Parts: sequence; structure tokens; C-alpha cells
Amino acid sequence: MIKDRNHTRDRTKGIDAFLNTVAKQFKDKEAAYKYLTTIREKYPRYIRDQLQIILRETKQNNEDLLSAALYESVRRKLFSATDFGDIVQYIKRQRQAHDTVTNNAENVSPINSLSSWIMETEAPKREVDAYTVLMEGDSQ
Repeated sequence: MIKDRNHTRDRTKGIDAFLNTVAKQFKDKEAAYKYLTTIREKYPRYIRDQLQIILRETKQNNEDLLSAALYESVRRKLFSATDFGDIVQYIKRQRQAHDTVTNNAENVSPINSLSSWIMETEAPKREVDAYTVLMEGDSQ
């Protein structure tokens, strides 16, 4: 009789160590551990894949971004690695939008210095009666 050793070995020890490794990548390790544990409860069969995706995000992004994504994921009750990655990308886009918005209205200068008098020119204002006389025509 041939026995496959994979059926008898305890595979949870490796997952626990991997979960701890991923949790240590965050500033708030306890919150990260709770988040990862919830993912483990939700996806017990695919927890290794979930942890690999989150670990990849931790290597590509800084701790502040990861912490913001972690808190946002928990707040929105998004407990999967793909949702976590989506939140990271969302926060990146939001930060880029805020970084690129600048108020340059005071720094705008005219292309041609001769055209500045045009901006100060006012059109002559006439009374409405002048237009009504023209529209009525000369009835004499």
C-alpha cells in the first residue's frame, strides 16, 4: 500500500507563518492580523493565494498607503485580496488627483503684452430706446 504524505501533514502551520509574515508588513500589525484572519475564515481554501496577492501589494507600496487601504477595506467590509488591491489603486488615484490640483491663476501672464489693453476695454452701453427706434424703422 502506498501512502501520500500530503494527506497526513498539518498544512496550517505554514499558513500561520505566512499570515504573520504578511501582517508584519503593515504599521498596525494587530489590525492587519485581524483583517487577514477574516479573509482566512472567508476563503479557507484559497488563503495562500489571497496572502500572496496582499504580500505583493505590500512590496509595491509604502506603509502609509497600505494602512489607509487596510482601514478603508475594513470600513467598507471588503475582505478579499483583490478588493484590497482595488482599494490601494483607488487611494493612489485619489492622492494623484489631489497632488496635481494647483491654483496657477495668479501666475498666468498674457502671451502678448500689447493685448493687455484689450482686456481693459469696455463696450459702449446704449439705452434700449436706441434699438427700438432702429427696429421700428422710419415711418415718415
